[in-house]
Amino acid sequence: GFADPGALVTLLARTRETALAEIEASSQGLARVRPGSHTHAQSLERVGVAYLRTGLFEAAIKPLEDARAIWAKRGDSLLRTGPTVALAEVRGALGQDAQAKALLDEALMVRQSSPKNAVLPEGDVHLVRGLLAIDRGETADAHTELGLALSLSGWDSRADLTRRVLAEAGRTRLALAANQT
Repeated sequence: GFADPGALVTLLARTRETALAEIEASSQGLARVRPGSHTHAQSLERVGVAYLRTGLFEAAIKPLEDARAIWAKRGDSLLRTGPTVALAEVRGALGQDAQAKALLDEALMVRQSSPKNAVLPEGDVHLVRGLLAIDRGETADAHTELGLALSLSGWDSRADLTRRVLAEAGRTRLALAANQT
């Protein structure tokens, strides 16, 4: 272990910064070599999601919006829902609930009209809607959305299992909150 806990915190922060810098550099390279391409849009989404997951919400907005713009220009509404759902998470984290809801509604409409075996499942949208509803204190909506996320999740893929864990964690938060009142 580390004798100095401060050294561990410094190392972890430096590692995060290095990882983010590497993801950004990769995306910038694709922007130069293959601007507007499938891989460029995917790299922008990865940058935005990396910022989202590390709590850098403001920084996540531009790459996610840029990825959405590329998918729109390429006419791929289904792949556009990936950065759309991530951007909705960002907007929700920033307290911009109306924008988050509009983005999730847009993504849900596209995913519901897509084949059920699509790479980007409808359950992901319901999960984010449910988790954001918990944050807003909308208990009934949260229960409904988390239930839909679970009902639309199988048991075969890592993505389904991850969605299940997150939905159940949301349900646990709801149960704990109900017992505290």
